Amino acid sequence: MAEVKDTLKQRGAIYGDYKRNVMLRHGLMQLIVDNHYKETGEEMDVVSQEYLWDIMNKIVRLSTTPTHVDSWQDIAGYSTLVKNQLIKESPNAN
Repeated sequence: MAEVKDTLKQRGAIYGDYKRNVMLRHGLMQLIVDNHYKETGEEMDVVSQEYLWDIMNKIVRLSTTPTHVDSWQDIAGYSTLVKNQLIKESPNAN
C-alpha cells in the first residue's frame, strides 16, 4: 500500500489535484459532446467519446505541466491508435 501512496504523491506533484483535474476533464468533454450534437444533430458515439477522453486526460494534465514530455508522447500514441483503428474500419477515411 505504501507503494501506491508514493505513486499517487508523485503523480499529484506532477499533475496537480486529482479532483480538480476530473472536474476540468468532465467539463471539457461535455463541451465537446454538446458541440458535436449542435453541429451534427446526433449524439457522439461512445467509442469516439472514449478516444477523446484518453487524449483529454493528457491535455488536462498538460494544463498543469505543459512541458511534461511523457504526456505529449501519450497524446501522439493515442492519436496513432485512433488513426489506425479508423483506417482499419474504413480504409477510404479522410
